[in-house]
Amino acid sequence: MVGIDIVEVGRIKGIISKKGARFLYKILSEEEINYVSRKKRFVESVSGIFAAKEAFMKAMEKRLPFKKIRVFHQNGKPYIIYENKKYGDVSISHEKNYAVSVVIIP
Repeated sequence: MVGIDIVEVGRIKGIISKKGARFLYKILSEEEINYVSRKKRFVESVSGIFAAKEAFMKAMEKRLPFKKIRVFHQNGKPYIIYENKKYGDVSISHEKNYAVSVVIIP
């Protein structure tokens, strides 16, 4: 299955401005928070991870808890860990106003 999601970066920025850390801790794992905290383009990074989690849910064809879907990066390439299984066919991209992700689950 294939899942794709696109997120307006400004929307995520608005949610972060309004809800702050509460929003981040609702959707991101501790490792993901540490990762995005080191990024120069913080909001874009959060948006990309959010899009990847949404795309993963679409590929799985069911709603899942955001925090159970963990997005990691190795050598700049994203991958997802869900229920101790690695899903490597993940792409994340962002450009100014949008972040997009595609996830393929064989």
